[in-house]
Amino acid sequence: MTESPRKRWLDRLRRPSASLSVLTLVALGIVLGVVGVIAFDTTLHATSTEEFCISCHEMKDTPYAQMTNAPTSAIAPA
Repeated sequence: MTESPRKRWLDRLRRPSASLSVLTLVALGIVLGVVGVIAFDTTLHATSTEEFCISCHEMKDTPYAQMTNAPTSAIAPA
């Protein structure tokens, strides 16, 4: 009986690296996690601005123009 490729792949993931210590792998994971969170946060803030939102030609032409010309009572729910 031979092991399936999936089982061998999962076994390799569960074993620590032969060349790196567990502490190094944990530290690397933490650093990559922090970098990922910072990148996500930066992207979220950059794309949450009104300028970015209406930069699409479809938004600038109709919905944004309607929103800026509408009375406040028409936009906000009662």
